[in-house]
Amino acid sequence: MRSHGQSAAVRSARPGACNIARRLLGVASAAARKAACGRSCILDYVCDSRCLMLVKWIVATVPSNQRQAFAGSQQAWAPLAHCEGFLGQVGGWDQNGRGCLLGLWRDDRTYNRFMTLIHDAILADSEGPPPFSRLDITTSASILRLPGAAPDAATALFDARWMRVQDCTIAPDQTTTFVAQVLRSRPARLAAVQAFCAGTVSAGEHHRFFNTTLWSAADAPAGPLPTIRSSQAPNAQVTELIEYRVALEPSWRILPPPERATALK
Repeated sequence: MRSHGQSAAVRSARPGACNIARRLLGVASAAARKAACGRSCILDYVCDSRCLMLVKWIVATVPSNQRQAFAGSQQAWAPLAHCEGFLGQVGGWDQNGRGCLLGLWRDDRTYNRFMTLIHDAILADSEGPPPFSRLDITTSASILRLPGAAPDAATALFDARWMRVQDCTIAPDQTTTFVAQVLRSRPARLAAVQAFCAGTVSAGEHHRFFNTTLWSAADAPAGPLPTIRSSQAPNAQVTELIEYRVALEPSWRILPPPERATALK
């Protein structure tokens, strides 16, 4: 997969995330349904495997003297707003000073079309060398909706001011167990947390899963949050867990026109 710019080192996931997620959902959802024992509410938030939202996660290492340039460069991607299937993109600086961007697409087909036909043209119009020393890009596919004040993560992009992302790697022999536990979790509990807008749990390549939550409070929610490790998969073997806490920058926000956003739902 081509990067969101050029970089010294790029860690990317090929657009196979949706196929991986479909396979995991097929195996794990049967186990989750069996465990549900008729309690359909447990499965109300499971995503339709026929059309999985694609989640793009970008982490940039930006030298301190390039932070202003990096922030300014985000507006070069404003044409995203008019791309087929684009649901929105937000970003900002995390607790360690890294530039973080979350992009949502309706499905892998529209995302792949953008990467093939449009991405490089937008990149070519940007000026100067890339204002970062490293750019890590991953794609994943949503397997679980986490509704809150907004019905879904795409809608929450319009008003969110804060973002928390947990990048979790699971032991290869534990992935099916992990997904089954995620599908049996109770997303409704998050909806009761103050300032929670919405979120999603998504599956990517290399046994990586992303727990992405969006918040209306710019200073982050007070108190503990449900996490992949403690609440959604207490028995799965987590081999790596990286958490990003991102204050969203208004000038980095790129959204489809309201009428298109409604039509995309």
